Amino acid sequence: MPSESSSLPMRTAALTLAGLIFVGFKPLEIILQHKTPISVFPHLISPLLTSLTVLLSLFSFYPHIRTPVTYIWNCFFRPFLITKPSGDQREHLDAFYQGQADVYDSTRPYLLKGREMMLQLMASHLKAQSALVGGAAQKKKIWVDIGGGTGWNIEAMDEYLPISTFDAVYLIDLCEPLLAVARKRFAKRGWKNVHVLCQDASRFVLPEWKTGEVDPRGSVSVITLSYSLSMIPTFYPLLDRCDQVLDPGQGLIGVVDFYASRDSTSTRERAIGTAKYLEYKMGTIKSYNGRNNFLNTYFISIPYYVFLGCSRQRDATAAARAFQVEAGNKIGQGQGGLITPVSPFFKTGFPPISDPNANAMGLNLDHDMPDLSIGPSMLAETNMPTDGDGTGKIWSAHGTLNGQKQTMVEREGARRAIGSDGMAALGKQQTIYDVGAPLSPFHYQLRKAWRVPYLEEKIHEQFKTHIYGWTWEDPGIDVERLNITKDDHILAITSAGDNVLHYAIAAGVERIHAVDMNPCQGHILELKLAAIQALEYADFWKIFGEGRHSDFDTLLTTKIAPFLSSHAFAYWKTHSDQFSDNFYFQGFSGWALRIVQLAFAVAGVSADVKRLCNASTTNEQNKIWTEKLRPIFLNKVVCKLFLANPIFTWRTMGVPKNQVNCFLEDGTIEDFIKATLDPVPLHSRLKDVNYHYFLCLNGRYTPSSCPSYLKPEGFKTMKSAQVNNAFKLHTDTILKYENMFMEKEVRGLMKFVIYSVLRGLGDESLTKIIVMDSLDWFDPIPKSTPLPPTGAQALDELDESPEDAYEHLKSELDFEILEMRRVLKPGGNAVWRSAAKYPWYRQRFELAGFKVHPIDIRENGKAIDAVNMYASFWRAEKV
Repeated sequence: MPSESSSLPMRTAALTLAGLIFVGFKPLEIILQHKTPISVFPHLISPLLTSLTVLLSLFSFYPHIRTPVTYIWNCFFRPFLITKPSGDQREHLDAFYQGQADVYDSTRPYLLKGREMMLQLMASHLKAQSALVGGAAQKKKIWVDIGGGTGWNIEAMDEYLPISTFDAVYLIDLCEPLLAVARKRFAKRGWKNVHVLCQDASRFVLPEWKTGEVDPRGSVSVITLSYSLSMIPTFYPLLDRCDQVLDPGQGLIGVVDFYASRDSTSTRERAIGTAKYLEYKMGTIKSYNGRNNFLNTYFISIPYYVFLGCSRQRDATAAARAFQVEAGNKIGQGQGGLITPVSPFFKTGFPPISDPNANAMGLNLDHDMPDLSIGPSMLAETNMPTDGDGTGKIWSAHGTLNGQKQTMVEREGARRAIGSDGMAALGKQQTIYDVGAPLSPFHYQLRKAWRVPYLEEKIHEQFKTHIYGWTWEDPGIDVERLNITKDDHILAITSAGDNVLHYAIAAGVERIHAVDMNPCQGHILELKLAAIQALEYADFWKIFGEGRHSDFDTLLTTKIAPFLSSHAFAYWKTHSDQFSDNFYFQGFSGWALRIVQLAFAVAGVSADVKRLCNASTTNEQNKIWTEKLRPIFLNKVVCKLFLANPIFTWRTMGVPKNQVNCFLEDGTIEDFIKATLDPVPLHSRLKDVNYHYFLCLNGRYTPSSCPSYLKPEGFKTMKSAQVNNAFKLHTDTILKYENMFMEKEVRGLMKFVIYSVLRGLGDESLTKIIVMDSLDWFDPIPKSTPLPPTGAQALDELDESPEDAYEHLKSELDFEILEMRRVLKPGGNAVWRSAAKYPWYRQRFELAGFKVHPIDIRENGKAIDAVNMYASFWRAEKV
């Protein structure tokens, strides 16, 4: 058969001839009718020319049409035209793939999305894991690719992690036509460590196990299943087998497969039963749900999931300590473990894999390998224990553990783990088994325990993206005026993370608790921390300095992922396009930048904006502002339509109604804006100091005007484990859900499992609490209202009555102040900025025994810091 390259001239000539016939069809027909022997059959000339044109065209395009035609024929027509085999699953597979095995790899890239992602994740986590164990002695590295068919996975992995990394690679499949393609592929590559085994996946046996060279239990380093798990009828025993043979210390399992969606609009769509049992059986490291819109249509998309996990026997005590002791968080922990559904597969009674009597029982090790002993998770469908009979604790659906009442978090964890149909395989018996190890993906994260575990709640659905892409407070002033040092333990609002990163770089703070209710804000800071650890400075600068990187999606999966929590990875995988154009134009704050730039373009002052950004002196800046930009930015139309519009101020600038009322106490909105912006040009140069306004006007940072974490020296400092290990990222409020989320029908109507950050911290464990402007957001409390009694706490669960709940919410700030007093050391400070010069709530701090005094108040037309966004800066000292 001629090669592809040798047949190219022939196909080109055929296509050219077909084109000539088509163009000169009529003249050629006339010639053939009069001057050739065929002229005696004039009625045949036209059909013959047409047929010749079609045949030449088909010949020239044959390599391109052969694949889809073969695929369509074998998948949609041939199965109905042949006699169905009467044998086992192997015969069915062979019959189906026999005619399409050689084109299998050409058609599946469009249908089976996520395979590359799974392999990239596996490779990056194996590399990260190898770096962690260093030069320690390691077991033989074995990779088992189950249902690998043609061997595409193994060949593709070589691009991300050399196949020579493994001592042995085994491809397990039951379909001989596909395995024939794999054997040719591996022979061509010359790999001596790659082996093809035709076996039933649920009962696979490796040669090392037969010979006794290695104990099967814990002998496999890597297991992958690429669109094969849902094709295997006996996937329960298969996953049980994987659980037994996977190395409990360092083994990884990767799965990509289809899943079924309950709600196509939900971002947390549920997987089919295979994924549920997979997440029950294995510890989750990464989990991602995506959609394959291979036809580029709105109506047709195939849902799929990617899973990376480990044995649930893996030691997670270090992560548990980091979360529970260092961060005061117990979510994902429970009493002995996070509550998870019982295995829907029950014990079969086969002897263990290493049983020497297996052959004596007449079991063929190749195809009748006995099932592994699964242990306590393999509960019988009937006579299930409910009182802790030695097999473990049993949680009932009524919320008790051996007679002990569940906490709200444990009940919520149970509900989420099971789902409405979670126990279908056990007669829908709603029973939960405590497996004794945390299931939370946060606990199995390989590299850093930055992100504190949290449950995804309904309230989080309000946050489709971030509000702030950068931070508006001046961290340099914080370090200077608050005397932040390396001995500090700080709790601060996360926002975009710029401030807390500055504290770490400038002072090497011992502990930083970054708190934000919006998970997306935490995802931004987590991405910054992870990217600093994983990337070189040049790539990091492109992502957060310029706000764009053409290879961000690849970097995310191949380098950054091992440092990210599963939640953050899934978010950035879904939103990777935010870095394709300009990250700082994304989110609510990005809309503010777009509107400002549009206003400048319409007014024809864009050139003046560039001059302002490049001005060499503050006087030059002030001249440009006063003469060119101020008349545009502060005219009455702009003020009324945008700056004084509550929809604009909240949606793009994150300013709620209560905060607007704060600065209205000192004048009009126009007065506040003028007092904010007019002093800025004379305060500091934009081009090399005031990076806050430089970003807003320029759309991206420059090396001379950027936050400290974007400077080479700051980047280098943050790579130090001593510095970056200080961070604990909390997805919660400082005490509870602030009033900003209790408006309209939301206020007082929501019931949530609440684990407050402050209440999880120990007495006198913090030195500074920096809450930015969040206190402005609370509803004012009348002066005559006393503080809650000593020992009173905010509700963990809002009352059934919206009225009672609303009354309780009126005292939310008091509860927060009392918790601040408890967790602050003597001499510690609660610090805030306010839109009001003299905010009403300073009196609540005084009532709680704090000594309150201003750090700075905006007076006489002078800025209090580089941003000057607030009218005052306050400190409440615990005495």
